[in-house]
Amino acid sequence: MNVLITGFEKFSTFKVNPSEMIARRLDGKTIGKSDIKGVVLPVIYEDALERLSLLLSEMRWDLVLSLGLNPNIGWIALERYAHNIKESEVPDERGVIASGEEVVSGGETVLISNLPLERIRDRLREEGIPARISYSAGAYLCNSVFYYVLYKILKYGGRGGFIHIPLNTEYVAREVKYYGKCHMPIDTLQKAVEIAIETTLQEGEERSV
Repeated sequence: MNVLITGFEKFSTFKVNPSEMIARRLDGKTIGKSDIKGVVLPVIYEDALERLSLLLSEMRWDLVLSLGLNPNIGWIALERYAHNIKESEVPDERGVIASGEEVVSGGETVLISNLPLERIRDRLREEGIPARISYSAGAYLCNSVFYYVLYKILKYGGRGGFIHIPLNTEYVAREVKYYGKCHMPIDTLQKAVEIAIETTLQEGEERSV
């Protein structure tokens, strides 16, 4: 089985994006019988979706799991719903401010992740990693990537989802201005993503038996 993991480059005032670190760490790794490809996307609406379009045309990925940073959480947020909207007062790294455009023209208003979110959440908690299911990925680039992935892969039965992660502890330790933010060690964040992949693939194997 082929698995694609995406993260984002650094953005805004955050000099390190843990989603980028995890995508790079997992690139070329094998989990179970699955080969992982890790890719980093720019925090630019147009460029991110163009890059994603090329990646999704390479093959029929069995699983596409996208990652993004939410510096305001202290847990692993497993996103359930992707919305067909781009809207944020915060500009992307090219200065573009989205104001309600559709991610995919004429696409469904909402698409739903088909990952086993409850099983992933429970496994993470069993491993001592705080996790919860989230019902909105916002309307910034994270949501755009999440929606676009689902729009493409649900057509052929692929599995897709999005996970928001907090800042990594190692970065916060060097940035006193973020000492009030929640964080997790990068190894813990990577372990959480690996558990999400393993759990999803295991469920797929169970269904095929």
